[in-house]
Amino acid sequence: SKPDKDEYLKIVHHLMKEYEVRETENIDLLAEKYALERGGRSGRTARQFVESIMSGLSSEVTGLSH
Repeated sequence: SKPDKDEYLKIVHHLMKEYEVRETENIDLLAEKYALERGGRSGRTARQFVESIMSGLSSEVTGLSH
């Protein structure tokens, strides 16, 4: 079964710690938005979200491109 919101965010935070990615204050919101745009929460979506931040696509994900 797919993780609920809390589980999904727990996975995201765990992966960010693992990859040593700096957390921003609105990371939960962004992770949630990312999952919803990609058809729901899953461990795979969480990993893709964190990897997209790492690979510098964060401006695309976070909408900080302005």
